[in-house]
Amino acid sequence: MEKKFTEGEWIVDKKRDTVCIDILCNGEVIATCWDDDNRVDELRANAKLIAAAPGLIEACIKLKEWNDKYPPGRIYDYSQGKAIENELTSIVKMQFEAIKKATE
Repeated sequence: MEKKFTEGEWIVDKKRDTVCIDILCNGEVIATCWDDDNRVDELRANAKLIAAAPGLIEACIKLKEWNDKYPPGRIYDYSQGKAIENELTSIVKMQFEAIKKATE
């Protein structure tokens, strides 16, 4: 799956947090959240969600790939169990990290 978005870690610029908040990648502004109604908490939450987007989409892609590799309803050899569990555990950790970034 081709990624058409800016690659790299997206972060919320902590320097600006009132009327607008920038989302940065490699020191460059890639998005800005504006607030004309003085809803600063909502503005910060929106910026965090946007900054977490690459991790969230990456976790979704990995889960889809895992599901394609191990489709439901198929019977697997017992010896594959640990590998299947380890792959899924890794994906769940990615999801938790992305959710944490979006919500804290």
